[in-house]
Amino acid sequence: RINVTLTSGTEFIAAAVIDFEVNNETFHYTTDQYGFCSAVIPILTAGNHTVTVRYNGDSYFNGVSEETLVAVMPAETAINFGFEQDSYKYGDDIKISVDIGNTTGTFKIKIYMDSVLIKTKSIGNDPYSNTSSLPTFDEWINLGSPNAGTHNVYIEFTGNENYIASPIR
Repeated sequence: RINVTLTSGTEFIAAAVIDFEVNNETFHYTTDQYGFCSAVIPILTAGNHTVTVRYNGDSYFNGVSEETLVAVMPAETAINFGFEQDSYKYGDDIKISVDIGNTTGTFKIKIYMDSVLIKTKSIGNDPYSNTSSLPTFDEWINLGSPNAGTHNVYIEFTGNENYIASPIR
């Protein structure tokens, strides 16, 4: 969210159209009676983005343009996983469901059993979507049939340009 107050001296400039430009897209907002408007910029990728705020002026006021740098940090990602059933007998295939939430781009998850990497899964979906409802990855993964006994399963998200890698869980 970027807030702007448009004034000329001590006078607020109401009902003025303010243009916000970022990543070659322009968003138009109108100031209120106090010369204020607040822009909500769609999802930006991690990194630095230049936002240009512009008022083109009118017959009473000159135009003005300002730039600001917005730094977007990579987001953290929560991993949730669960087993298809509570217990297994020797020879059964173990299936887990992995949910890494609202992530975009291409990334990998690594699945460990008893500290041994047993599966790496590459995942790719709609990167940099400008929608508020991003796709999720939620899938059953077959871990095969280990020896009888108690086993510890851990999941690691490798991260990408927009998400921080998660520790093994």
